[in-house]
Amino acid sequence: MKIYTVHRRPGAADTDLKSVRLVPDGFTWWGILVPLLWLLVNRLWLAAIVFVLVSLALGAVISLSGLSDGWALAATLPVNLYVGLEGRQWLRAKLARLGYGEDGVAAGNSLEEAELAYFSRLGQRILPPAASATPAGPAKPVGAEGIGLFPAPGRPV
Repeated sequence: MKIYTVHRRPGAADTDLKSVRLVPDGFTWWGILVPLLWLLVNRLWLAAIVFVLVSLALGAVISLSGLSDGWALAATLPVNLYVGLEGRQWLRAKLARLGYGEDGVAAGNSLEEAELAYFSRLGQRILPPAASATPAGPAKPVGAEGIGLFPAPGRPV
């Protein structure tokens, strides 16, 4: 089961589904396999620019030193791994910069299940509690019983 962090745009109504963004927690395989594409799809422009600059710098160092292509792969693998490990955190930071607040967590085997779990919990928070099916008994007079652990004055403990 995956855990998702829920981010909500401030001031949005609870029923506005477009103001909520769920971000999966943990490692992203797309971030290690095709990091530049993953960064661009998630609109992490600054991270994509830094990734391109680091990749170009690594490529220049490898080619100037005369090392083989295997060294180029070995040098870019840690950069790709870093994107895979930290990419989702960068996405959360971008949402925070855009004003989204963290509204909680949701769990599910897929994004759809996590959304369903979150919005069903949200629905319970929005709707008033249902009326009880059994009628309430007669009201007890004030002072007949104590509150919590404290007995009413003059009554034995």
